[in-house]
Amino acid sequence: KESLMFITHFVGDIHQPLHSSRKSDKGGNTIIVHFNHTMIQPMVDRELRRQSKWNLHSVWDVAIIERAIDEIHRGSQFDFEHSIQFLVDVAEQSGEMNHWLLCSNGKDKTCVSSWAETSWEDALRWAYSDEHGNDIVDGSTLSDSYFQSRLTVVKSKIAVAGVRLGAVLETIFSDQNWAQ
Repeated sequence: KESLMFITHFVGDIHQPLHSSRKSDKGGNTIIVHFNHTMIQPMVDRELRRQSKWNLHSVWDVAIIERAIDEIHRGSQFDFEHSIQFLVDVAEQSGEMNHWLLCSNGKDKTCVSSWAETSWEDALRWAYSDEHGNDIVDGSTLSDSYFQSRLTVVKSKIAVAGVRLGAVLETIFSDQNWAQ
């Protein structure tokens, strides 16, 4: 059970751009930004607090998705998940999924390194730059345009990660030596 949880977490994380990004800012954790959306976030002690300041990493891990669920999908996580499934269906019909699966063997270091490299490039292009190409720095305000354009990236990364996770699990479970 723990192995399956680890693989699922690892494949998801390696596709999140700020998990494969700059060491100097700890993957965006030290860049505090104003995200143009105040959300109620649960705290460890189950109290709620309003939050409009985020570290950039959390914007990509949580805030973009939560804002999309709240504002675009009428508070429905199911509708958000359906929008990801729609991307997977379109990729399958268009043949784009074949590109996603070119290197999908999670046991091959080359594939995993390729995923991380793509996430690094996505971090530089999408996470660390605003919609005008300016660097996101401590104190930046992320605009609605940033949210809209980055939501497309986030959804795409989730879809690709899900498809690749399926391929990784198929590889693992089809290996006759795995069960021993």
